[in-house]
Amino acid sequence: FDLSGSRKVLRNLPWYRNPRNFILVVIAVITALAFGLAMFGTPHYGNAKHEGLQTFRQLPQHRSATSTSASSKVKFAIATTILRPGKELFDAVAVVATAARNSHGTDSKYPADLIAFVHKDYMHKIHITLLESSGWKVLPVECPVHLEDIRNVEFREEIAKSGCCGADELIKILAYKQTEYTHVLHLDLDTIMIDNVNELIELDQDLVFTKDLNLLTENLRKSEKRRWYAMIQGGFILLRPDIRVYQDLVELIKEGDWGGQGWGRSDIGYGYGGQTVQGVLPYYWQVVRNSTKLHEADNCVYNVMSEGTDPSWEVMCDTSNPHRVKFGHFTICQKPWTCSSPQGPACRFMVDSWWEMSRAAEKELALPARNRCKRGEPYQGFHRGVEVAAMLAEAERAADEAAKSKEKKGEKEKKEKSRKFKLEQVMQQAEGAGKKRGTKQGDDQSGKGGKGEESQSKELSAQQLVDKKVKEFFREPIAACPTPKAPSKVFPAKSGFPELAIVITIMKMDGDSTVLMDALAVLAKSVQLAMKGSKYGYHMVAMLQRGKVSAGKQKQLKETGWHHLIEKDVPVALDEITDKFYREEVEHSGCCGYAELIKFCAYTLTNYSFVLHLDVDTLLLAPVDQLLELDKQLLFTKDINMLGPQKSELGARARAMIQGGFILLRPNITVFHDLLAVVRKGDFRSGVGWG
Repeated sequence: FDLSGSRKVLRNLPWYRNPRNFILVVIAVITALAFGLAMFGTPHYGNAKHEGLQTFRQLPQHRSATSTSASSKVKFAIATTILRPGKELFDAVAVVATAARNSHGTDSKYPADLIAFVHKDYMHKIHITLLESSGWKVLPVECPVHLEDIRNVEFREEIAKSGCCGADELIKILAYKQTEYTHVLHLDLDTIMIDNVNELIELDQDLVFTKDLNLLTENLRKSEKRRWYAMIQGGFILLRPDIRVYQDLVELIKEGDWGGQGWGRSDIGYGYGGQTVQGVLPYYWQVVRNSTKLHEADNCVYNVMSEGTDPSWEVMCDTSNPHRVKFGHFTICQKPWTCSSPQGPACRFMVDSWWEMSRAAEKELALPARNRCKRGEPYQGFHRGVEVAAMLAEAERAADEAAKSKEKKGEKEKKEKSRKFKLEQVMQQAEGAGKKRGTKQGDDQSGKGGKGEESQSKELSAQQLVDKKVKEFFREPIAACPTPKAPSKVFPAKSGFPELAIVITIMKMDGDSTVLMDALAVLAKSVQLAMKGSKYGYHMVAMLQRGKVSAGKQKQLKETGWHHLIEKDVPVALDEITDKFYREEVEHSGCCGYAELIKFCAYTLTNYSFVLHLDVDTLLLAPVDQLLELDKQLLFTKDINMLGPQKSELGARARAMIQGGFILLRPNITVFHDLLAVVRKGDFRSGVGWG
């Protein structure tokens, strides 16, 4: 290159000939860079007071120094969830898609795929066509946790009416299953993306979110750790997909350890929507995982819901520059299709941006333009034509009918539960009456002879009548558990649950399973006879590997006495185990390979104070009250013979494995997750064992 001409130009510049001018230029550039970093490099909270944030080590206040090294390593998706269709909703879908392409299109640093989770019960073909025409990849789904799988009855009732959408809000956690992406931003449809989220992607955090302090109770709002207790706002969640996280969240929901102190008595998640995503995500990451890779984004920039001038929000946003807003959420700022007049510069900027993207969406879809509605005017949707409008109306009617049908089904189930409860009361009354008659019979036999036999005949007739009614309702025999005597030591269990669960695990039951079913029936009978002398109540629980025991076999199990059936997946998949040697070893370990790990799920039965896990080839011949009252975390026997020639060496008992056919434990979800982490790491070697 010939640079002679450039040099002449440089020599003629004043700052080149005068060194002092050059120094002044350098100082000016450095000052400008410093100012730019101060304004845009870190979250700006204005006059906000974050006293609790100093003690909240899980949520770093500033951007992490670690960032994604190259955009080529990032595969990004923007996801949303659609539960019920509607005219305004499909306009919003188109606007959100256009805004996403505007910020994360194919020519951007992090181009995004668009994913729509649609509830399969309410989706019509026209809805899917409209979504796909706007650029969304449609995934028909259902709620990842069925209500009947939730073991805590009180929580099951609470989550059904939680937030806007009940348990269906949990569909959002399906974003964790999209493992073909490194990052997924899940957003609500009443939002507007005004600028990209590149800086949040580059933070390299497990979870990026904003928090909503207004959902806290009055007492927690006064706490110094209020930001730690606060729930996340479910309309804007940036996460990294991980199938293990998804499985953990599903198990937490099924366990349902939620009540007046939120999740796991942590005070997190007691409030609007706290039973689902807004509460369970912060509990999982802050308490269960104790993660330090969490980032609370500046909610004057991201997921902006109002002007941010209310002191109760603890975030005083700078309203003089509304263009700082990169992502808006129409909650307190009213939705554009309500045709209200936005108050304040930030809300006006967000609504103006929505209408601007709406016009861009009309051009993309080749639809005629429409006027922006004014206050008090009816909202006019996209002009998609008479035929499409008619199809949408028909689809909406079909969705309403499906919703009504689902509601009727729920009412029917509620009535069945009520009838079952009344029958249980009848049984208890009959049992009480029988005891009274039995006492009277003993008195009568000394003086009145034959009347005792008559009383016994009446007692049997009453019990047989109750059994007959029960069979008519439930088509299977139900054996009443014995009434426990007053215990000498109190072990509090969840409301409606006894202190002890006696559990078996069945990995597979197919073909001719007569011998196995006989063993289960004999074990069940031995448990019932042994526990008659117990001071404590119990349930007989069978954990079944999901999909391995047919409905017919499950019915037979109930008939043998195992009334509480719980289907479980193997908690750790083989491909999740990082160590190759252990992965190959565990697949063929013991009787049942890695499926034996289902026994770990006994730790998730936290409705009970204790779980006694037995193998099928055992008998229980006496109550276990003495073992319960030792109040230990784990009780077991050891099998020293498994050591072989080393069994006579010093310290052999310490090294000996426990015998897996009889384990008494205290359920604990943290222990469960710790065990899974150990298995996934797979630090096991032949000849030296674990660790």
